Amino acid sequence: MVLHPEPFGHVERRHKPFDLQALLKGSSAYLSLFGLGCSNCAAHVHNALLSLDGVWLAEVFLWERAALVAFDPKRVEPEQLAAAVAGAVNDGTRFFRAEVRETRPARETLKIIGGEPWWCWPTPCPADCPGAWS
Repeated sequence: MVLHPEPFGHVERRHKPFDLQALLKGSSAYLSLFGLGCSNCAAHVHNALLSLDGVWLAEVFLWERAALVAFDPKRVEPEQLAAAVAGAVNDGTRFFRAEVRETRPARETLKIIGGEPWWCWPTPCPADCPGAWS
């Protein structure tokens, strides 16, 4: 693994408010990630995904080299997610790449507990899961 010093220090992860009703009708994607070397790299990818209009949630798992993304399929194509990852940093030293491995309805991969989203991937959330969509 190559560690890349961040020239500007710690990278803050962005957050977006999400509409539960829109999320219910949305999609989710599982991405394999390549080129990440540190938590700042993961934060750059996270922020790049959330910068897309139509992406509500993004979670990057550095050590698994994966990302889970909830999005509006009417506004974002899965290929745009991969393009956002590739363009996350343009400093000539870091090159990221993503492959969309799978897409599913967000209702199958997320549950909401106390207003907070929890991912249920790769196993779908059971329909009778306590707290699912409550």
